[in-house]
Amino acid sequence: MISIKFKTVILSTFIILIFSLTACTNEEDLVRVAFEGESENWRVELEVERLATPGSALTYRFFYVGEGTRPETFTYEIEPKAPNTFEEEGSFDDDNEMYLQMYGDTQPVHKNMPIPITIKWDDKSEDLLVKMVK
Repeated sequence: MISIKFKTVILSTFIILIFSLTACTNEEDLVRVAFEGESENWRVELEVERLATPGSALTYRFFYVGEGTRPETFTYEIEPKAPNTFEEEGSFDDDNEMYLQMYGDTQPVHKNMPIPITIKWDDKSEDLLVKMVK
């Protein structure tokens, strides 16, 4: 039969282990973190499934906020590049946004890491930085 002293030691060890694991978590482990950035004509929102995790799902939403007619198509380039990423073409849906979801070979995103994006349309080009929303 297991003694009460032994049960107390096991229970105490388990509680200390739980507290240690909880104390070791940090902001890099945040789930579903929002980033955004805006230039004169564009706004980009990014939702990161899990910070500092390679292969985490990244969801980008592009919005044209400039004056005048919205372009039919545009190209964008996002840094840091995932393997085999290059300049891509986008177009808007009926809600005036372009939705992009990346999985698999994505680079880890960190909380203090601005993400440069270049957008080109109608012989124009703008750069913007997407940063974590505080």
